[in-house]
Amino acid sequence: MNENGNICTVKFSVAERLKERGMSTQDLVNAAGSTYPTILGIVQNRSTQVRLETIAKICLALDVGISEIIDVSYRRASND
Repeated sequence: MNENGNICTVKFSVAERLKERGMSTQDLVNAAGSTYPTILGIVQNRSTQVRLETIAKICLALDVGISEIIDVSYRRASND
């Protein structure tokens, strides 16, 4: 939660980019030069901490900008 009482949610849309390109998770592992568990965690949206270097490698491998693989949304925290 930030100082305005909003909750930030970050989701990866790497799976969608892979599907659009007809690529597999293993294809991305090979192209990005990262490990399978790291890439799989990102593809499945299970990663909670990802190195910026890894994100940059994914962007380069998919030829996309960061905004095309990361979706950030905010919602107001409930007072319950």
